[in-house]
Amino acid sequence: MLSRRKNAQARNFSFDKKKREYFQRNGVTNFALTNQVLSREVWTPDLVEDRQRDLVVKLAEAWRL
Repeated sequence: MLSRRKNAQARNFSFDKKKREYFQRNGVTNFALTNQVLSREVWTPDLVEDRQRDLVVKLAEAWRL
């Protein structure tokens, strides 16, 4: 998880640099959900919305809502 300070420092970095510096060490991420983000070349508001919808559906199924 990014601390508030690191998150503030990273805000102007490119998406590629953020992936390398904060989410991936030696080609491996500590977070399973982060793999979906790391597989992308870009990260746009539309992709965030798509991912949010997908995760909500999965959670609703898991929680039987």
